[in-house]
Amino acid sequence: MKLTDNFAAKVSAVILLVLAAVVTAGSTLATAFLYYNGLYDIQRGIFVYTYIGPWASLLRFIYEGRYVLIFCAAAGAIFCVADLIFLLCSAGHRRGKEGITLNLQDKIPLDLYLFAVGFAVVGLVNIVGSVNWNYEWYDAFLMIVCALVLVLAGLLMLAAVMTLATRVKAGNMWRNTLLYRLFQLCRRYTRKVWSGLSEFIQAIPLIWRTPLIFCAVTAINVILAVFAFSNGSGGAFLLGFLFNLFLLAVCCRTAIDLHKLKKAGEMLAAGDFEYKVAVKNMFLDLRKHAEHLNAIGDGMAIALEQKMKSERLKTELITNVSHDLKTPLTSIVNYVDLMKKEGLTGTAAEYLTVLDRQSQRLKKLTEDLVEASKASTGNIPLNLTRTDVVELVNQAVGEYNERLSASKLEPVISAPQEEVFVRADGRLIWRVLDNLLSNACKYALTGTRLYIDVVPEPTEVVISMKNISREKLNINADELMERFVRGESSRTTEGSGLGLNIARSLTELQRGNFRLLVDGDLFKAEITFPRLI
Repeated sequence: MKLTDNFAAKVSAVILLVLAAVVTAGSTLATAFLYYNGLYDIQRGIFVYTYIGPWASLLRFIYEGRYVLIFCAAAGAIFCVADLIFLLCSAGHRRGKEGITLNLQDKIPLDLYLFAVGFAVVGLVNIVGSVNWNYEWYDAFLMIVCALVLVLAGLLMLAAVMTLATRVKAGNMWRNTLLYRLFQLCRRYTRKVWSGLSEFIQAIPLIWRTPLIFCAVTAINVILAVFAFSNGSGGAFLLGFLFNLFLLAVCCRTAIDLHKLKKAGEMLAAGDFEYKVAVKNMFLDLRKHAEHLNAIGDGMAIALEQKMKSERLKTELITNVSHDLKTPLTSIVNYVDLMKKEGLTGTAAEYLTVLDRQSQRLKKLTEDLVEASKASTGNIPLNLTRTDVVELVNQAVGEYNERLSASKLEPVISAPQEEVFVRADGRLIWRVLDNLLSNACKYALTGTRLYIDVVPEPTEVVISMKNISREKLNINADELMERFVRGESSRTTEGSGLGLNIARSLTELQRGNFRLLVDGDLFKAEITFPRLI
């Protein structure tokens, strides 16, 4: 058990402190009395004015022990300081309890407690000061009474110091005061009044609030100007200057807040959804607008995260399924090739032809799935070089001449005679053109034209393909570029619905732009790359 937790030790310390204080005070007063009145006069008074009776004996005792009194005063002062430090350290500690424990006096409001103690101490000191000393025998009794009164005053002051120490340790010295409670009460009611006033002001539409504020400011300025010019009052001039200076500060603060809102809008438009506006100390509607912008950013960030997670899971699913299908499909294709070498005839040969065609279609779908997964994640080797797009377009159309003729499509190429260069991967551009031409062969209306244009512009090159769809295109362009989405809902033609999605991913991988336009039955695809001069 700690000594500071012992109640008996505290009581003993208080008693010893009182005794030490009495000894110190008595020794100090006696020594001061001797040296203030002069040792010679004191010695003469002892032996000459013997009629003062018992005071002569006390005076003689003080005079003869004057050196001892100095030592007693110094030792008593040191002991008092040490004892007081112990009491302050022990304040608030109780046996068997952790932390600081408040007693009854520690729970009284501090300012009320200090006022009561101060009033009592001042009253006791005044009582002692009002005593008349006649150097009679009963003065010794009065001295004892006065000493007890002073001891009581000292105990009250010690109690005040102890409760101050306890409150400081507990950390509630300021909170446990009447002033603090009054301050909190005023603060609470001020907040309610301000909140009600703010709600009232916010209930007024902004379009009406602005002219009302303007009229109020104008009226105040007019009143101050009238007072200033009619009475020549410098105070009115000063008040008007301070008022308009305050308005200037409000306008500057509003401009700063508007700049913050403007920057927040720009950051959101740029895709930075983590940017937040500091709404602290903003005015009314501006603060609400800032909170709405922050909420929009949070909502868009959550939506983007969910979208990215969905796309990632979709890509992983496609990749895993494709790899799981690839191994058994390879075996099927190989065995079909082996069966074709057996020379089957009749119905078996027809069955084998269907099996070969469908296995090849499934193989193509699996390859498209893998390629779509790689293209969307960027896991494709990229070799950006100086590429002539006019030559690539002509080669691609030449490769598809037979299929275009079979589909009764007439290609119409509009391209400049000179070379047009872009920075891209020729192999990937060929894959994009292959997908677009393949789609045209599958879905374009037979007996129509396929328009292929290469349009060089100062900073970019646009490659476009236009055709008339065989089926009704009851779908927008964005949905048409999603995976497994096809222009004809019956799904009777060959195709996986991945071609346009792969074409877009490959184009964007080369820092290009892929765009679809659907206008009725008109289907148009545009590929844009930065031009190299």
